[in-house]
Amino acid sequence: MATLYGLEKTSKPKKVKYIVEPAKNPDDYIGKTCSICGKGILTGEEIAVCPCCSIPYHFECWEYNGGCGNYGCQAAPEVEKVEVTPVSNANTWASEKKCPQCGAVLPINALNCRVCRAVFPSEEPMTREQWLSREYSETELPRIRMAIIMQFLASTVGFLFIVTIPFNLYTLTGDYEKYEFRRLTPELKFLVYFSTFASIMWVLLIFVFIIIAGIK
Repeated sequence: MATLYGLEKTSKPKKVKYIVEPAKNPDDYIGKTCSICGKGILTGEEIAVCPCCSIPYHFECWEYNGGCGNYGCQAAPEVEKVEVTPVSNANTWASEKKCPQCGAVLPINALNCRVCRAVFPSEEPMTREQWLSREYSETELPRIRMAIIMQFLASTVGFLFIVTIPFNLYTLTGDYEKYEFRRLTPELKFLVYFSTFASIMWVLLIFVFIIIAGIK
C-alpha cells in the first residue's frame, strides 16, 4: 500500500479548501515538523504554508489532508457530518411485561412469575410462541436425555410394541409429563422419531409373521 511520509493512503485525498502554492522559500522551514504526518521537513521537499495560521506542512500532506491540520483554523478541512439513526427499542423504557404462560403483568426485570411460578431464561420479554418453543436448560437436559434413552431402548424390544407405539405417538403430539417434544434439542427429537419408527417396524414385522404363519 502506498504511503505518504509514513501515512497509509487508505482513501482518496480530500478536496482542498484553500488553494496554496509551494512555498518559494522552503529552506526557511527545514527542521520544523509537519503536524499532519509527524515527520520533519527536509531539504528539497515542497512546502505548503497555511495562509491563515502560517504553520508549514509538506505540500503533499496539505493536499492529502485537504487543508490545515491545526484544529480550529479557518483553512482546516470541513468535517463531514454523520447522521446517526436512533435505534428504537420498545423495551428500553418499559416498566412491565406479561408472563408468556399465564398473562400476568410483571415487572420488566422479573425472572419468574408470581402467579403461575414460571421461570424465565432471561429478563427479556417473551411471546407465547417463544415461551412454548424454548429449549430446555442445561440443568434440565440430563434428566430428559435419560428419559428419552430409556424410551428408545424400550422401543427396540419387540414384545413391548403394544406399549411403545401409543406412548411414542403421544410424545410426538401431546405434552408428555416428563418433557415437551417441541422444546427438545434437534438430537433428542431425532431419537424420539427413531424410537417411533422402531416401534412401527416391530408392528409391521409381527403382522408379516402372522400372515406367513396363516398361509402355512
